[in-house]
Amino acid sequence: MRYLSALILALVFAGFTTAQTEQAPITEKPIAYKDWTLKNIKGGGETNLRSFAKGKKLVMVVYWAPWCPNWRHDLAFVQGLHDKYASAGLAIIGVGAYDPVDKMKNHLDQFKLTFPSVYESDNQNARLTSDHYLLRTAAGYKRKWGTPWYVLLDPSTLSASGANLTEKTTVVNGELIKPEAEKYIREKLGLEGTAAAIGTAAKPIEVCEPGKKTVTLSNLTQYLSHLAVEEVNRPLARVSPNLGGAIGGPRGSFIRRCSPRTLGNFRKRHTDRRLSL
Repeated sequence: MRYLSALILALVFAGFTTAQTEQAPITEKPIAYKDWTLKNIKGGGETNLRSFAKGKKLVMVVYWAPWCPNWRHDLAFVQGLHDKYASAGLAIIGVGAYDPVDKMKNHLDQFKLTFPSVYESDNQNARLTSDHYLLRTAAGYKRKWGTPWYVLLDPSTLSASGANLTEKTTVVNGELIKPEAEKYIREKLGLEGTAAAIGTAAKPIEVCEPGKKTVTLSNLTQYLSHLAVEEVNRPLARVSPNLGGAIGGPRGSFIRRCSPRTLGNFRKRHTDRRLSL
């Protein structure tokens, strides 16, 4: 039973640490953020960030990958911010990465994301060489794939020319803390008062890794139940078919207290249990 207890604790810890969000505060980092010109995901052509920022009060650059559940946790909220504040001077632009452009287009259509998006890379081999990787690791964002990652720019402070837009960059190294993000945006846009929260459904987060699934509370519970059954079945293997054999130890004592019918029904109920992990 000590083995089972240790395994249960390890699985519980793994399940909740891999499935949780990594919300992060808005912080200023002493890193330069360069101007860029990238191809648009939809509609053809290119977008230059310095030109995009002109006439805006606040620019949010969000780096995302279509397959990343961490980004999917945020996307409805980000779209809500676009819908709610674009007319007040907020400009959101997405930077897709680590997937073919066709999948990025499908992602925008599937989730009805209407803010403009460009792409920096179109395959997962670029993970360690992309500008996104170099910038977000310099900002202290060490998660493997690093999406979503946010850069918040005040157009009134950006340089009018040169390679760098700013020498200090405001970032979010992970998912947005929604009340903080909306409060920050409203202040930058000069809007007074507290707005009604943008409604988005809370969903569990899977690991941001292509092709991998996360342990969730549901399948973890099922798995632990299976382990418990195995712990009872293990000593049964040492019992004679008529359950009349002598069994040593506390497990044997437990089994001797059960009738053959009880044990048979217990095993029958759990024989067909399957794990979903």
